[in-house]
Amino acid sequence: MRKKIARARILLKRSINRVHVNEAILDLGRPLLPRAKNARIKRINSSQAKKYAIFMRELVANPRGVGAACPSSKGLARIMASFIPKDDDGYIVELGAGTGVVTAAILERGIDPSRLIVVEISEDLVKMLRKQFPNVRIVHGNAAALKDHLDYSLGEGSNRVSTIVSSLPMRSLPEKLVDAIKQQLHDILPHNGRLIHFTYALKPVSQNYLTSFQRTNSKIRWRNVPPARVEVYHRSQLSMKKD
Repeated sequence: MRKKIARARILLKRSINRVHVNEAILDLGRPLLPRAKNARIKRINSSQAKKYAIFMRELVANPRGVGAACPSSKGLARIMASFIPKDDDGYIVELGAGTGVVTAAILERGIDPSRLIVVEISEDLVKMLRKQFPNVRIVHGNAAALKDHLDYSLGEGSNRVSTIVSSLPMRSLPEKLVDAIKQQLHDILPHNGRLIHFTYALKPVSQNYLTSFQRTNSKIRWRNVPPARVEVYHRSQLSMKKD
């Protein structure tokens, strides 16, 4: 009987030890998920902070060229991307990508990265964009020389651009530069090609585009900081004249 009792105690002790070990394993495992989640959040926050720091540096260096106090919101970017037709097979050119918010929205829209060409004038932002979007052609250049950049990047395909998405601050850029960019848009977009851009002017006003561009749609994103209006223009066959 004593042997049976002793053996029962040993088995009970082993059983308790197993329970303790299992509980210890579970206890060790429980904090891992929050730690991993926290580490991921820290990485995201670090990445966002880096983007914002680069943006602020560009803003201080060239306030008229940036034209905004903070990067565009994801909501504004999604509205801009929503006007890009999915069934179109032409190239899409994005001007002034900044920190890549609109670029990401275009890709989330389902646009193949091979169809997207991004043009950004800031060398630091270009480096960041190339790391963030390795499958997208990121061109370091000025929108005033857009056709040259596209001819170099696409060759004969440069005449297949169907949509231009612009985040350029046309209202704050120097007049001569704006005129040069408008001329590029006119020369590159074909008949019925679309130009999508946003402005902080909430009332529909003429952007002084060439008369060959006709506004066909607009939508306000009130939750952007500051609120912004997305406008869509289509290229008509009218002669090139200023409004």
